[in-house]
Amino acid sequence: MTYTQYRKALLIAVFFFLPSCTLLHSTLTEPVNQDGIAISSIGFVKISGSNDLIQTYLKTDVDAKLESHSSLTIYIEGDGAVWLGRSIPPSNPTPKQSLGAFLASQDSSATIAYLGRPCQYLDAENLAHCPSKYWTDGRFSKEVTTLSNQAIDRLLQKLQILSNSKVLSKKINLVGYSGGGALATLIASSRTDVHCLVTIAAPLDTQAWTQLQQIAPLHSSLNPATPSKNLLTIKQSHWFGVKDLIVPPASLGNYLANNGSTQTQIQILSTANHFQPWVEEWPKIMSKTCLKSP
Repeated sequence: MTYTQYRKALLIAVFFFLPSCTLLHSTLTEPVNQDGIAISSIGFVKISGSNDLIQTYLKTDVDAKLESHSSLTIYIEGDGAVWLGRSIPPSNPTPKQSLGAFLASQDSSATIAYLGRPCQYLDAENLAHCPSKYWTDGRFSKEVTTLSNQAIDRLLQKLQILSNSKVLSKKINLVGYSGGGALATLIASSRTDVHCLVTIAAPLDTQAWTQLQQIAPLHSSLNPATPSKNLLTIKQSHWFGVKDLIVPPASLGNYLANNGSTQTQIQILSTANHFQPWVEEWPKIMSKTCLKSP
């Protein structure tokens, strides 16, 4: 491929997809798995709270003793519906294809949770009261990180109730797809109970990513590449696709220099673009990440 051809392909990807993690706009009010089945039909239970801007689902193995669960693996969805060109955001950030939910559906762990991003999967009435900054310039803001942490705390409280325990000590694994990986990294940097962080096709240095794609900086957002002492203590596995024009491997930027350690793994999948074959390869990929380490 010549430089001109590559440049044309990149501009097409930017026009149709950035900053999306899905293919089309959607009005779904619940994430679905890769077969189009609502995840509430395959064992995931919706967790309600006082702030339901983030849709949260939990799946536990009823045949296992909850007290014996060593970890809670939380999957975080990507950015959502596509923009119109580079400057017009969607009116509804809900993804048509929930890659985060697809990945969660492939996981056979005893305790799994799924977090949508703020304002996704809301009905029209609730969406009208959800600030658009949560899926535009402020999608990785401190406020969004706080909302996500509150959703995780509700999950832990729910597990504590289910376990009939006054104290529930649980390691958290975070898995984030695309923009969900950037958010998962920000969440990990703000918590002390994260054991393992895995990202798929995630812009881990948002400054480098926006410069690479020649789009406006995310001035209202935090940058996952900002140095964090917490991240230096966490086992990390970050995956990129060689054929990914939306979040290419160069989107790693300064992340590894600032937040990488001997426990950090960077993997480049030669066959992958932004959307495929992450779901199909997920069980195999999981076995190569810190999700399978003690």
